[in-house]
Amino acid sequence: MAGLLPLCPPRRCYISMKTKSRCLVKVSGLSKSYGRRRVLNQLEFEVESGSGFVIRGSNGSGKTTFLETLSTISRPDEGSIVVCGVSLKEDSAFVRSKIGLVAHSSYLYPQLTVKENLVFFSRLNQVPPQALDENILLSQMGLDTRLNQRVSTLSHGFQKRVSIVRSMLHCPKVLLLDEPETGLDEETLSVLKGLIKAFLSDGGSVILTTHLEKLDYGSKMENLFLKNGKLMPLS
Repeated sequence: MAGLLPLCPPRRCYISMKTKSRCLVKVSGLSKSYGRRRVLNQLEFEVESGSGFVIRGSNGSGKTTFLETLSTISRPDEGSIVVCGVSLKEDSAFVRSKIGLVAHSSYLYPQLTVKENLVFFSRLNQVPPQALDENILLSQMGLDTRLNQRVSTLSHGFQKRVSIVRSMLHCPKVLLLDEPETGLDEETLSVLKGLIKAFLSDGGSVILTTHLEKLDYGSKMENLFLKNGKLMPLS
């Protein structure tokens, strides 16, 4: 496969990704409960530029809740989230603008085509229309021949591919990926791995969850386990 190229032109995104502070994500005292069950319990961590976490855990351990909280979809009960030096409480719009999210749900509009979805999200994030035309990842994800296809007719795997492309449209500095490999074939999974490695090499940070034991995203991604609301090293 040809070398993976970033979704955004380097001048627009990847050079500006280099920030003075190496810490792109800082979380302090993060807690989240549903009823009496505490899903996240006083989490404390930092993610530096060029590094990330691969988080595993049993079903129901809180992996999705963890990413939804970091991405501002769900509000924490306690604690602070700082992205690129700005607190979520201080400026939630700024924090969201620095995050690319591939969630468990696609959050796509099923009656719109692939292209219409991507154009819509481009406009929301003030991305120039030509950026979509120059998008190398579309062909690498096998979407260049499906742009005029309604999302409702796509398989779960292809909807996941659209979500991955959408997450990169606005050139984020932090990628949050909830089991992104679900529904992907081996070739597309290889593209995803290459995308993550390129993103890290250019100074971004990645936090992803997975249920696969043997999936390797490289040495820059620390493997952790979420259990009883706590993150711990994977033994």
